Amino acid sequence: MFWFHNFFAFFQIVILSFFLEKNTKMTNGKNADFSKENTKNLPQIFKKENQLRASQWADSVYNALNTRQRIGQLFIARAYSNTAETKPEKIKELEDLIKNYNIGGLCFFQGTPTKQYELTQKYQKLAKTPMWISIDAEWGLGMRLDSTISFPRAMTLGAIRNADSLVLQMGKEIGKHCKKMGIHINFAPVVDVNNNPKNPVIDRRSFGDNPQKVAQLAHTYAKGLKEEGILAVIKHFPGHGDTEVDSHLSLPKISHTKQRLEEIELFPFQQLINQNIEAIMAGHLHVSALDTIPASISKKILGEILQKKMKFEGLIFSDALEMQGIANHYPNDKFPAGELELRAFQAGIDVLLISNDIPKAITRIEKAFLKNEIKNFEQRIKKILIAKYHIFQQHDFKEKPSKNLTASLNLPESKILQKQLFQKAITVLDNKNNFLPIKELDTLRIASVALGAKEKTFFQQHLDNYAEIKHFFIPKKLKSLKKEENQNNNNQDFNWAEYKEILDKIEKGKFNTIIISLHDLNKKNPNFNITEQEYSFMRFLGGLNKKIIVCGFFSPYALSIIEKALISPTIVWGYEENEITALLVPQVIFGAIGASGKLPVNVGGQYVANMGDITEGLGRINYPLPEETGLSSDSLAKMDIIIKQGLWNKEFPSCQVLVIKKNGVVWQKSYGNFTFSNDKNTNKTVQNNNLYDVASISKVLGTLLGVMYFYDKKQIDLNEKIEFYLPEMKKTNKGKIIIKDLLMHQAGLIPYMRLYERTTDNFCKPSPFFYQKNKTDKFPLAVADNIFARKDMPELMWKWYMDSPITPKPQGKERHKHEYSDLSFYILQRLVEKLANEKLNIFLDKTFYKPLGLGFASYNPLEKFQKNQIIPTEKDTLFRHQLIQGHVHDQGASMMGGLAGHAGLFSNAQNLGILLQMLLNGGEYAGKKYISKETITLFTSQQYEDNRRGLGWDKPDKVDISYIPNIMSVQSFGHSGFTGCVVWADPVQDLAVVFLSNRIHPKVENDKLIKNHTRRKAFNLLR
Repeated sequence: MFWFHNFFAFFQIVILSFFLEKNTKMTNGKNADFSKENTKNLPQIFKKENQLRASQWADSVYNALNTRQRIGQLFIARAYSNTAETKPEKIKELEDLIKNYNIGGLCFFQGTPTKQYELTQKYQKLAKTPMWISIDAEWGLGMRLDSTISFPRAMTLGAIRNADSLVLQMGKEIGKHCKKMGIHINFAPVVDVNNNPKNPVIDRRSFGDNPQKVAQLAHTYAKGLKEEGILAVIKHFPGHGDTEVDSHLSLPKISHTKQRLEEIELFPFQQLINQNIEAIMAGHLHVSALDTIPASISKKILGEILQKKMKFEGLIFSDALEMQGIANHYPNDKFPAGELELRAFQAGIDVLLISNDIPKAITRIEKAFLKNEIKNFEQRIKKILIAKYHIFQQHDFKEKPSKNLTASLNLPESKILQKQLFQKAITVLDNKNNFLPIKELDTLRIASVALGAKEKTFFQQHLDNYAEIKHFFIPKKLKSLKKEENQNNNNQDFNWAEYKEILDKIEKGKFNTIIISLHDLNKKNPNFNITEQEYSFMRFLGGLNKKIIVCGFFSPYALSIIEKALISPTIVWGYEENEITALLVPQVIFGAIGASGKLPVNVGGQYVANMGDITEGLGRINYPLPEETGLSSDSLAKMDIIIKQGLWNKEFPSCQVLVIKKNGVVWQKSYGNFTFSNDKNTNKTVQNNNLYDVASISKVLGTLLGVMYFYDKKQIDLNEKIEFYLPEMKKTNKGKIIIKDLLMHQAGLIPYMRLYERTTDNFCKPSPFFYQKNKTDKFPLAVADNIFARKDMPELMWKWYMDSPITPKPQGKERHKHEYSDLSFYILQRLVEKLANEKLNIFLDKTFYKPLGLGFASYNPLEKFQKNQIIPTEKDTLFRHQLIQGHVHDQGASMMGGLAGHAGLFSNAQNLGILLQMLLNGGEYAGKKYISKETITLFTSQQYEDNRRGLGWDKPDKVDISYIPNIMSVQSFGHSGFTGCVVWADPVQDLAVVFLSNRIHPKVENDKLIKNHTRRKAFNLLR
């Protein structure tokens, strides 16, 4: 309906031309000659198929318009779709321009996609002549519209090696997005050669300082737009790269010779003209070697140089005529209103972009036309109309947008391309001795310092994904020191106290590796907004004999400041500060992905164009989009809904969910609050770095790892009796149990013992004989807040366990029946500690957790973390009579001081995911072998037909179990924890899932999570 309504004349001509082609007798001589004349004078770039139809449509439209309406086609007006600019009076102004002056088009700026779509439809219906819709979207619609994708800026693209294929894809993708919005013109790409580091307005909008590279990438980008039917308008002729003035504010002056201009500034334009670029934007620039007046109103520059000498036949657009760089050249108090627009049109501008006063400009041009002061008026208007015909016939703008327009502009393929572009651009410099990617994590103590940040940054949060790191951050604006404090500083001019405090902590903490990230940089401020404090701080750090890694997310020209502050630090440059680069740069540092970018410009000093070390990934987990791994974002979104429903049902106060597919974390999210409390002051929202008590998952990702490790080293025989390794068990009823039966939970052990009841008084309170309120040498074991157990409590408990009965074997059976028991892992803990000759937690830290970079996996977490970082579990009313937070929930494990074989491990979901991925990798991670593949296969395999379990590991069952996803293969393995946790891994699908919760808060009786099978239902969607 929409196109029939707006292009009635268009369809008339199409039908007419059909008959003309079939029967030439129907064409009178006048019309035929007129069409030939149009074709003869038409630019080569618009001589396409259906040319006769295009010419006749232009003739028909032109003849239907009066002079003022024809002049109106020269203008593109400014439009918005944001709230502030869509007030009735603003819309009416545009409607009046469209209805009364027949303007040629609109250029949309800030707003929302849906509102812009609606306004485009509204405005097009008012237009006598179909308008073309334009936008300045150099890096995609996200440059102007919210909820849309921003691809990298041109200079970021210039850092990509062999970028053509990706840039072509980007051009096509931006073209597709424009097309969906009813946009015909994109004022992109920039072909200015940015060879002036002080350029305040082009800078990262340029592909770099090499004319050949700029020309090549600009051509590729424009080609992508063109293939999707979008008119690419390259800019800013004759070249805005070597300027130190922003033409929005004043007129830049360029004083280079003609030869230099031809070699640098004009070169990309000439190359794209040779490849039939269809449109060029003229910049408001004073180029003294070419003319004495600005380029955008210069007949010499636009006519003699651009059109005649450079042979450009396409459309010439002005830059915005409201910009002060040109508007100040024709002040209203000295020139008639509209004089600027007239001069620009007379100079050769075909399309006048964003005039200050379109009605007055039309009046001024009409007067000049009536005085015969304008040449080739009809031909130039028809040139615009014919160009419109060719652009419009490639579009099908529907009356109503798709059901979800915003979603259609954010498809997975667009996001994958966006991520690939940013990733390929990341540049590593001065990577001496191949320090990056960081390999031996257990040899390093790492601190990160975010300069210019008010809080822990996204970048720092993602660093936590790979190592245990101490984070610092310092905002640029600091409180002033007191006068007496200032007197103690060597430099009286600025606040140094906070920086010195961090330096002291770095020294005392014995950190040997420092990651500095620079934030809140700004090209408009001196030294890119790197303050004197930050500069001096970096210099001090450089003198501490530590390995320094500097990460930047801004123009590479800022490297000139870093070079002065630090001597050859390792640099990882991300070019733009956003959540994507904040996620990617840590992955480069720690070897989840490699880096191959190179500097797109000469910075000066030691940093020159094309520098960039290539690094390879080590295989640590990376962070892809779901579709990169074969999963679906839609499925994950449905999983998200199920988990939120569980939260709403009060199945748990909070949870963390992690999904790893093909070594990539495709979902990592925290839900809910620490408790069900409504007190916003005390009830914190859960974050990804909060720790949960993982309960019995401690068995498999704690003690069992030790058993597998020593089995691998042939120090454990699974068919050997336990008394062989633990002679103290020979006199007990458990000495003859073989290790395999302990692992299979078929050793005849009773499930559990409430030993805490033996240590309480008549009021069910901790007995003073076993516990004290204060930690002492005799009572050193933390059981809960202000409760410390006696030193020999673990040995007392061991004796009580050894005195426990063994259940009889079923009649006629060689083995005890399968009955899950915590007691097995009390014994296995003792076995591992005997072989390791050290406590379980120390062994696991040294052998697994620290080398793997697990900064959030810990026994007794209060020794390492603040309580407010740990999720609370039950409000214990039977034993400890307090909220349990930071202490293990299991009573037996707490009596042992928080270190037990069956419970005691705290972690976040991501750290457990790394352990699972290591196992899926066949025991290898980041180039280091932890356990053999053969051992993992043995331990994770079902051993007996009547017992679903592996050796220590749980396995799928024939019946539905609340925590085991049905989608997992028979080769999958995992475990659950009483607190509401589950880990599961499938080597067939290369898939690992983690669900952590505190479902037992405030009471263990809350079994809604189990009854509703929420975990299984959620993970079953990962198909």
